[in-house]
Amino acid sequence: MCVTVMVTMAACDLVDTNTPTQRAAAAIDGAIAQITNQSSQWQAVLQNTVAQLTDQAQSTIRNEVQNLLDRTVAVTIANFQCGIVDFLSTRVIEHLQAIKAHVLGQPVPTRHPTFCQPVPSSVDVNLVKSNRPDHVDFFGYDFDTTPGIKVYLESTNGSRVDVTSKLIMNTAFQVTVPFGANGVQLTSQSKAIRLNWSGTDYGSIAVLQPSIPLCIESAVSSNTFGKTTSFIPALIAGDSDFWQGGNVFNGPSPLQVGLTVTTTVTQHAVTASIGMRAAELTGDTTTVSGETTNVLYQAPLGGRIESVIAGGGSFAWSTPATGKVFGDTTQRMTNGPDKVVTTVDIGGFTGGPITFPGGRGSDPGHAAGTTAGVEVTWNSLTVKVFQPPPGYSTCT
Repeated sequence: MCVTVMVTMAACDLVDTNTPTQRAAAAIDGAIAQITNQSSQWQAVLQNTVAQLTDQAQSTIRNEVQNLLDRTVAVTIANFQCGIVDFLSTRVIEHLQAIKAHVLGQPVPTRHPTFCQPVPSSVDVNLVKSNRPDHVDFFGYDFDTTPGIKVYLESTNGSRVDVTSKLIMNTAFQVTVPFGANGVQLTSQSKAIRLNWSGTDYGSIAVLQPSIPLCIESAVSSNTFGKTTSFIPALIAGDSDFWQGGNVFNGPSPLQVGLTVTTTVTQHAVTASIGMRAAELTGDTTTVSGETTNVLYQAPLGGRIESVIAGGGSFAWSTPATGKVFGDTTQRMTNGPDKVVTTVDIGGFTGGPITFPGGRGSDPGHAAGTTAGVEVTWNSLTVKVFQPPPGYSTCT
């Protein structure tokens, strides 16, 4: 009697493995084992599993497996980016395990999205402005998980802006990020579009900023050949004539004169500063003095000047301390080769009939401050320039 009781109690502790739930769990285990061994047969295995779940009590489980089958088939048809056998079999197994856990009342593993591929893998910010392309796509699996996926626009400094509100959920395996007025706005600081779930980046699309081409080196000639710059310094002292005692019949006064032409080269321009000072050493010491600057060559847009290869030399000349009588109205001080410097209307005429200096002005008797000055006739400059290639406005 005691033995019989003990056997009966043992029998009560045995788990019934023939219930619809247990048979469903066994069918799922069998499907997992088959797909693990033959991943390419996942579709046939799932179809067979659905066929095994015939009991009315298994209808919910059967529907879940059928949904898994339909969903996975849809991926292979519409989403070639994820149409990889090993990938699909892995995802099918994970879903079967989740279904089994639900059937047995066990904790269901968290379902997380899987990223396959972005299309395109990068976008040019300039092309996006002209709607080429007007959107990008992320392809994967289980994009309809909870919590939902997010999209961030990342800047070159590492900061991020949440642009998930622009995201379009097409299917559980394809989402679209549009550009344009109603989409994500790319800027010159944009670096990447990040697909993120639960704090982890799952996929990225690079944002390409305009590339800066290499500069082209060339030797460029200026257009200064034969051009003349005239400079009339201001009257700063005296009665504005250069005659001794202010009387043309006394002849021209000895003058102390200084002339400078100084060339300056920067990345942006070649300039020349012309300076002149002329002062009577007798009488009322009429004096003119001043400086002016002229641009001889301007760097092209986006380019820079490296150096001057030929021309553009500086010039300096002055009379001795005792001065000099300028008998002619013009005197050539240098013949170049870079330039010709000529004084104008700072003297009279020492032989023959007396002529008024400053005869080129309206008042020949008062040349200082009106016509007395200097003329510089330029030769060409040859400049070494780095400039952008055609079609670009900058270079490096």
